[in-house]
Parts: sequence; structure tokens; C-alpha cells
Amino acid sequence: MTKSTHEVIVVKLGEIKRHPNADTLEMTNIWNYQVIFKEGQYKTGDLVAYIPPDSIVDTTRPEFEWLGEHRRIKVRRFRQLWSMGLITPAPAGSKEGDNVADQLGIIHFDPDEYTREGKPKERANHSGPLVSGRASAQPRILPKGISMPRYDLDSWYRFGDILKEGESVLVTEKIHGANARFVYVPDRRGLLQKAWDWTVKLLTDFSSGPPKQRYGLFTGSRNTWKDPLQDHAWSRALKAQPSIGQFCVANPNVVLYGEVYGDGVQELKYGLDHGEVRFVAFDAFDCNAMNWVPQRLLRSIAHGVGLQMAPLLYEGPYEKEKMPEFAEGKSTLPGANHVREGCVVESLDNPRNSHGFRHKLKIVGNGYLEKA
Repeated sequence: MTKSTHEVIVVKLGEIKRHPNADTLEMTNIWNYQVIFKEGQYKTGDLVAYIPPDSIVDTTRPEFEWLGEHRRIKVRRFRQLWSMGLITPAPAGSKEGDNVADQLGIIHFDPDEYTREGKPKERANHSGPLVSGRASAQPRILPKGISMPRYDLDSWYRFGDILKEGESVLVTEKIHGANARFVYVPDRRGLLQKAWDWTVKLLTDFSSGPPKQRYGLFTGSRNTWKDPLQDHAWSRALKAQPSIGQFCVANPNVVLYGEVYGDGVQELKYGLDHGEVRFVAFDAFDCNAMNWVPQRLLRSIAHGVGLQMAPLLYEGPYEKEKMPEFAEGKSTLPGANHVREGCVVESLDNPRNSHGFRHKLKIVGNGYLEKA
């Protein structure tokens, strides 16, 4: 898939089962999400609104008053089984397939904006300087004709059925940090020139080519390009890992996507402290071919320059029942001593469907969500 979705969809309840460890609880599946609720609360065929984990609900509404101050919907264990999200009766007049998030006043949880319980943070408590680096002053920072997609992945629990049993897949660890992208655009037509001469300072250690070829290394988050002279997570990662610049200079117009992580980025620090930040790559987009670089090829190129890739957890035939297992357990990133955030599952046989959507999905671990 190509865009991360966070919706509240009206669904018709399918089979309802009794909780095997509790006489007063029942359970059902919404797509691949398991949801647990009180016995007799719902019946097969009911229209309900499914509220996924990491949603913020308005507890002043009658539907959610019972939640008290716990506005954030999370995963929970009920008698050893996970309940992923919440269901509530569909609003009057809605039909199956409707997105009723706005109607119910439900928004997506953003850790920069809300506390763990879902309360708005004071402005002073928002993201620190490491993950809020100043955007570039240039209104248009890429040459005309150079474009790339905004990076997002959909949930395996929602769209996992696009993957077929037995097809070849690659599963990597999902790292908890801040989305990052790097790309080197050669100054062939004078489109960058002196306005970008400060990038020479960053590329000095990365390229031995003539000076004019050292222009055009762009550093950015998911939504904005960052000023590389400012001290923030992206510039620290770039300076700490010359392999990022080496990869970009060797592969011009190829956008390297990944995650910056470490001390001061998110709550999972992966063994880093004293403001240390690192980068792990997980994807690349060729702006010339307007296509994603095949994962095996990307990992081979990255290995050649010593670029750290997202840890590989599994490569082999797809088995639906086993995929959530890869999202659980301790992080495999060297130096980490905590739970992993989750995993990413990507098809190697069918990288995209007939509509161009990528068969690449994320699974956020229940162990992480329970503690987050």
C-alpha cells in the first residue's frame, strides 16, 4: 500500500466467539484485529464502528464517557488474550464502509501532541530540538522534475490479506524514531549552485570528486527538508555515518528512506545516550525511473558502502499466522536492551498490485503498544 490510513470504519460483525478464559467476555475479528468485549453486548450482523489502537476519543461524548480520563485507545490483555482497539455502535444513518472518524470526533494519537493517556501536551513539552529541526528557508529546494512519494505504510492488521500464503516475503524490524530521507541531486544545469554551497561542508568527507559535484545533498524528515547546518537528529546522523553520504553520492537522484533514532528522538533509545543519534535505512526510491529500488538490490548496495539497514528478521515463504510473532520480543538492533516496536512485511514476488500499490505493510507489536 502507499499511504498510511487511520480511519474509523463501519463494519458488519462476523462470527462472535466466547473468550476461552473468561465466562463474561466474547471476541471477534475485524479484518486481522482481535477485539474483546462484554458478553451479549453485540451480535453477529451488527453494524459497529471499529476504532483502531492509537486513536484519541472524546470522552465527553456519551459513547466514550465510560473511559474516564483514558482518551487514548490502546491494546490490552484480557485473560491472556490481546484486544486490539475498540468497537462501538455505528452512528445513526451510517452504512458499512463509511469512515465515521470525524462524526465521532476521533483523531490519531501523536506522541508529540498528546500524553500517553491522550491528554493534550503543553506547548513547552512538545518535541525537543533534536526532532524539530528548522526547515530550509528555500521555498522550492529540489530542481523541477525531481519528485518523490511521501513515505507511509499501512497496517498488516488492516490489509494483510493482500499477501498470499507461500509467496516470498522479507520481514525486517520496525525501528522507533523519526522518518528520514536523504538524496543527492547533481548540479548539472546550475539549478542548485551557490544557494546550496553550504552542503559542501557536509559532503567534504563523503566525496572525493570535483567541488561542483558536491552540491545537492538534501536532508529531510517525512514532510520537510531540514537545514543541515542546524543541530538536529538528521544532521547528527549524517555526520555520524559517512555511509549515508557515500550511498547518496554514488546513487544520484535516488532517495534513501529510513529512520533516525537514539537519545532525544523517541522513548526507545536503542542503547544510545548523550545525544547520540544514528540512522537505519529501509527503502529507496529512484527518481529517474520513478520506481522503488528492489529490496534485495538495495541491501546489496548498502552492504557495499557499510550502510546500516533495518535488521532482517525473516526471509522465506509467507505464513499469515506467523507474521505477528515477528513484531514481538526484544529489539535485534545492536546495543538495544528493550522491546522492539514491530516489524515490516514486504512481498518479494509481488512488490505491487495492478493499481500500483506496494505490498509492504507494518505490524506494530502488542508488547510495544501495551507499554507505549
